[in-house]
Amino acid sequence: MNYPILTLKNTGMHEFVKFWSKLYNDPRKEVYANRINKKQFTADDVINLFIWKNAGNLSQKKQVAVKKIIAELAIINQLKKKFEPKLFEKYFGYMPAIWKIFLRHIIAPSKCPIFDQHVYRAHQYLESGKIKDISVKTNNKMKEILYLDYVTFFNKFAEKNIDKKRIDEALWQFGKFLKGDMSILFSNHGRE
Repeated sequence: MNYPILTLKNTGMHEFVKFWSKLYNDPRKEVYANRINKKQFTADDVINLFIWKNAGNLSQKKQVAVKKIIAELAIINQLKKKFEPKLFEKYFGYMPAIWKIFLRHIIAPSKCPIFDQHVYRAHQYLESGKIKDISVKTNNKMKEILYLDYVTFFNKFAEKNIDKKRIDEALWQFGKFLKGDMSILFSNHGRE
């Protein structure tokens, strides 16, 4: 298979997304697709979305964290009607950055893209031509700053009338490819 679409310089955003999103294959995509656009969540919806994000069962520590999130289900559903950043921070500001960003995403998916190590890697490569990863030493505050930069980058694609889910899939797939994970070109084991 030929992989000519490694930069945006030689191809446009549409072609990049078309190429890389075709390689995305999440065997559990229905878990996400059947829940993400609900106007109101049940506890089961939130649990399953976090399991999807985790690419499998949650550790004991993560189960405890999700129970704390579910305890605020009424606030989550209130924020789904109208997202208020101050209210979100009041109830969820304590969370680790990546899960906090994902919670923002499930509350307001059209405004808050998913963020993880793979889309970050793709973003950095497409912007600078260099492969950069989020260090395990990167603190939560810095991860949120990196996320805000990513949102600006992501929105450049979205402004071109490209489906946001396909943008995410393309960037995630490309980021996995940049990591050297060639198996993703042939099969996928879910989002991680």
